[in-house]
Amino acid sequence: MRWLRRNFSLAMLATMLCLPMALQACPLCKDAISSPGSGEGDEEINNSPLAYNHSIYLMAGMPYLLLGFFGFIIYRGCKRNDDHRRDEGT
Repeated sequence: MRWLRRNFSLAMLATMLCLPMALQACPLCKDAISSPGSGEGDEEINNSPLAYNHSIYLMAGMPYLLLGFFGFIIYRGCKRNDDHRRDEGT
């Protein structure tokens, strides 16, 4: 098991070193920052990259939120089941 963990760590380190240093989240984010567009107000131009950033955080965070929620529901159900079995046994 140790060799698997060590090989996985080395593979992840090699992957991170091979990737370029400056990565963009998506091509639209890069375009939104470099070319503000025509006929839009300054406020909308400045908020566009921030809106992209928030939407990316939302899309990345939603699976973790759902996993945590359902994990908590399962944990609470198992705990109640154990308490019920303990009460039934005595």
